[in-house]
Amino acid sequence: MRRTSTPLQVTALALMFVPLSWSQAGSSSWLPISASLNRASVHEATLAPSQPTRVFAITRGNGLYRSDDRGVSWTDLTQSLPAARLLATVAVSPDDPDLVLLGGEEPGTDVAVLYRSTDGGESWASAANGIVGKRVAELA
Repeated sequence: MRRTSTPLQVTALALMFVPLSWSQAGSSSWLPISASLNRASVHEATLAPSQPTRVFAITRGNGLYRSDDRGVSWTDLTQSLPAARLLATVAVSPDDPDLVLLGGEEPGTDVAVLYRSTDGGESWASAANGIVGKRVAELA
């Protein structure tokens, strides 16, 4: 597979059992990048705007993964998160690829959760103080 410095477009699909793919800008072909996630179904994915080789993916079963090489390999970040959570959405700062927000809900409750990482997902802190609602479903 040829690597270029061309910006990537990454799909962010909310469909289960659909492989995550990438394409060079302007290309009509797509290459799968979720194969190394051990066939995990990707629920949502986002690209770090300031570092286009970095991709975050939420998988069915509430796993969180990061790739720093366009999806060739993935780091499992799930263990760095609190155990009780249903993940729904992930967003990365446009200026800092290490500043990540992760939203969802506590299972079996009406409590929204929002986590913030300043180290690329290696550690997380709650950022949900004052949020009212059942779920953080979208981040921009």
